[in-house]
Amino acid sequence: ILLPFCPNIRQLSFDFNFKDKRIRKLIILSSSVFISNSAIYICSIIKFIIASKLPPGNIAALTYSWSIILLAHTLVGLTISVIVYPVFSEFNIKKNTAAVKNLLDQSITALIVLLIPVSIFMFEYSNEIISIVFGRGKFNLDSVYITSGAMAIYSIGLIGYGTKELLTKVFFSLKKTKIVLIAGIIFTCLEIGMSMYIVDYWGINGIVLSSVIMVMLNSLILYLLLSKEIGMSFSKKVSAAFLKCLISAAFMIG
Repeated sequence: ILLPFCPNIRQLSFDFNFKDKRIRKLIILSSSVFISNSAIYICSIIKFIIASKLPPGNIAALTYSWSIILLAHTLVGLTISVIVYPVFSEFNIKKNTAAVKNLLDQSITALIVLLIPVSIFMFEYSNEIISIVFGRGKFNLDSVYITSGAMAIYSIGLIGYGTKELLTKVFFSLKKTKIVLIAGIIFTCLEIGMSMYIVDYWGINGIVLSSVIMVMLNSLILYLLLSKEIGMSFSKKVSAAFLKCLISAAFMIG
């Protein structure tokens, strides 16, 4: 649909030369992204396999609870990451490290300000949210209870999912895709191992908890690695925003 609106479309030609250094570099960078994303989907499949040995309804609860969290993540975390990614790329091309640090602080602060209240709200009212969205037909009170419990735990890691998405985009703009790849594979394996161990004790909540813990740790490690990469110390601005949001959220709940 968009092709007719592209200028000089007839003058374009397809030329794919593997000997071109830029093509080889593109393939290397893309392969890291492909493997990293594949690891995430493989982990999701394995978690469903682990959950399949639980009583009926647990896989559905896992899917439904994640769908609500994914909506919040897409509207806030993913949106911010997509918007700032080309800006990070432009700053890195110009070797403007100071601007990268400043934008990173602003982006993380925005995630904190937006996601922490949402996270606390979803945790506090998980039962009501699930009841309104899914509570009808064969989705009975037991289904609501199981799904809302999983969603409440997922909501704790909402800031982790958003931060990980942002930091991944920053590493991509730096063309440091291998760091994201290695970290992703390590934490994916840890998440699978933890899920297999804890599922016998906490059931579906154990699977969700393992995801939350690993995404938070992954975000922390990526932040430390990125700080070392661009020579950035821990931001007081981000810490202040985090504390203010927690205090405000405490008053909101109270």
